[in-house]
Amino acid sequence: PVRGRPHRKIGLTVTMGDRVVSPPAAAPAADSPGFRLRPKRPRAAAEERLLCVGVACVDIIDVLDAFPEADGECRSKARLRRLGGNGANLVCVASQFDSLCCSLLYATVPEDSDPAAAFVRSNLTANGVQDLGVLPAVEAGALLPSSHILQCPGTRSIIHYRSVPEIPFRLFAERVQQCQGRQERFTWAHFEGRHVADTRMMIDSMQGQCTVSVEIEKERPPANVLDLLPGADVIVFSRAFAEGRGFSSGQDFLKAMCRTEGLKPQAMLVVAWGADGAFGLSEPRSGLVLHSPAKPVLAPVDTVGAGDTFNAGLIVGLIRGGRLEEAMRLGCAVASAKIQQQGFAGVGARAVQAD
Repeated sequence: PVRGRPHRKIGLTVTMGDRVVSPPAAAPAADSPGFRLRPKRPRAAAEERLLCVGVACVDIIDVLDAFPEADGECRSKARLRRLGGNGANLVCVASQFDSLCCSLLYATVPEDSDPAAAFVRSNLTANGVQDLGVLPAVEAGALLPSSHILQCPGTRSIIHYRSVPEIPFRLFAERVQQCQGRQERFTWAHFEGRHVADTRMMIDSMQGQCTVSVEIEKERPPANVLDLLPGADVIVFSRAFAEGRGFSSGQDFLKAMCRTEGLKPQAMLVVAWGADGAFGLSEPRSGLVLHSPAKPVLAPVDTVGAGDTFNAGLIVGLIRGGRLEEAMRLGCAVASAKIQQQGFAGVGARAVQAD
């Protein structure tokens, strides 16, 4: 486990309308209904338990010098096989900090249907993550979700395969009830914004029990993925989602999102913006957009999962009781460390050393 240092004061840029202002040095973190404000501490307390509801899959990564032309061929310099999926990446990174107890609830298949299911389970266990896989109804011979990633210098292309249904609310509720029966009560629940109807029921069922965060990565037609926002205490958007809605800056995007109907009064909104760092709103009604710059990346190696590592650092920072800007800083540090290595092993330690 990584032992973090107490946070220090951070220089930030804050925008308000067209003006740039500096936040008060001693401004307290805002408390809000449904969000349990943690005391500030260098490490997450032992009673904290993080539940993530998302995807676990197998990533196959081919490292190329260049993409082949149409009807052409090329030789892969290296082929890597590793655990992947937004949810799996997040908990495997978060578990590297402070011995934080992490659990992943994900849809899987029987091992006799696809041996890759055993690969996922063993990798979760090796990373200290509690496996809460559920078995939705699948056809015989169904395969576990997978991603084939073609990685070239400075770019990548990803081919996703998924035949497993999304997690229904019924299986989620059964798993959570089983954990509660063992006196395993979650203090933070993070959801990938996927199947909107069932995910909204999951979020609603956790109200008043723990802090709830949701990741909005992409549109989920025909449903409106923004229907997931009202129940969340912390909302993390992707840059791709913002740009898909016509926004070219993180500040403008957050100012638009803070007007979403039904938001909790002091929900935290965050969007990571690649090399431009991350932007956040700790109080939507204030209109104050915080900015945490990205950490320098000397030599990019592997960008797959950088957003997931940012989310992990952000959540760990908030669980430690840090203010939103401090949590974004940790998220940026972890994402920077990840981009400079293949995979996720030891990325938490490298982020702390570099910070």
